[in-house]
Amino acid sequence: MKAACPEVCYTLSDIVYRFFIFVQTFYFYSHVTLTSSPCVSLSIPVCPQQCKLACTDKGECCHSQCLGGCSKPNDDMACSACIHYNHEGRCVPDCPNGTFMFEGWRCITIRECSEVHLSNDNLFVIHNRECMNDCPSGFTRSDTDRMLCIACNGLCDKFCRSPVIDSVDAAQSLKECTVIEGNLVINIRSGSECF
Repeated sequence: MKAACPEVCYTLSDIVYRFFIFVQTFYFYSHVTLTSSPCVSLSIPVCPQQCKLACTDKGECCHSQCLGGCSKPNDDMACSACIHYNHEGRCVPDCPNGTFMFEGWRCITIRECSEVHLSNDNLFVIHNRECMNDCPSGFTRSDTDRMLCIACNGLCDKFCRSPVIDSVDAAQSLKECTVIEGNLVINIRSGSECF
């Protein structure tokens, strides 16, 4: 199908390939036009060599923290996407003091991190300047502040909800558990009888 397209247009497979080149880029979508032909109209500006990673439609260099394009040259608030982190609408190389990395692309305050919940109502935690859904391996939640992680003294406790043990698989689900929350019910319905 690619052979049917003139040299100036791209097939959908070209678009998919270019999508992976322009990861985290909203700019890309604004320049794609789908038609009824097998070809896709795509206009991506060719950036001058002095531009590090991105430029405007007119070929002017974007701010050094921009990825994939920008609406104004050399403006960290006009980026289509950020190379590192977004903090209050600005692209920054690191999260400023008093903020924490979140989801690998933005900076949030401890208050914002405390308001993030999963369906099980566990609060997110702060560890190594990052807001995350749980403490990493070798760390556990602090007893005094449930939002902070502390290093385990030896092996960390692994908390498990108490299932009804009615099969080998159910029993194996408790592997490596050190604390079972609730009652442990063992319900064996078949097997050989011992007298």
